[in-house]
Amino acid sequence: MISVSCNNQNQQNASKKSETTVDNVSTPIQKVKRDTLKSIVPSQHSRTYYSSQDSLAGIEVKKDSLIMFYTGNTTKASDHYQMNFSDTLYKDGTLLKKGPFLTLKNDSSALQYIVNEWNDTIISLIYLERGNTLTYIKN
Repeated sequence: MISVSCNNQNQQNASKKSETTVDNVSTPIQKVKRDTLKSIVPSQHSRTYYSSQDSLAGIEVKKDSLIMFYTGNTTKASDHYQMNFSDTLYKDGTLLKKGPFLTLKNDSSALQYIVNEWNDTIISLIYLERGNTLTYIKN
């Protein structure tokens, strides 16, 4: 379930923060503004980031692809994804939410994330299926 909640009319004047609720997880979206979606699209250069939770887990980001890896394991075709950034999220043709979002697709799956932060040193994503935050730090 994805829902957008805003403060009531009296509180809106005091604070204009919006929140995204994903499976009962409420996260302010302030670090990435919708109008900066193009600025988070990766450059031509390959960059490697490691999980803040597990130093052996990581991602390699290229211009239009992302590879998930675990140090010591061989990457498989199912670890390679095509990236698609979007400022909207649809389900069955209905607009659910404004973004920014990242969709990772390969032959076996499609994964959707809210882009919480994306720059040269950190990538922070909220996995929509579970609502957990994944943070990766540049090597």
